[in-house]
Amino acid sequence: GNDDFRVDVDVAVIDTGIDLQHPDLNVAGGVNCTLSIFSAYCATGGDDDHYHGTHVAGTIGALDNGGGVVG
Repeated sequence: GNDDFRVDVDVAVIDTGIDLQHPDLNVAGGVNCTLSIFSAYCATGGDDDHYHGTHVAGTIGALDNGGGVVG
C-alpha cells in the first residue's frame, strides 16, 4: 500500500457477521440485529460462524499486512 493516497472510510457489512478476531480486518465493533414483523432485536457482537460475511469484509477492506489479498 501507499500511505500517500490512504483514505479512511467506514463501511457496514450486512451479512452473516464478521470474524471479529481476523488478522486482516480492522473491526471497530459489531452489532448483530434481527428484525421481524413481530420484533426487532440488536445485540453487540456479530461474530461470524458461517464466514461469508468475513469473506465480504475482506474483499472490501483487508489490511495490507503482507498476507493474502488487500481490500
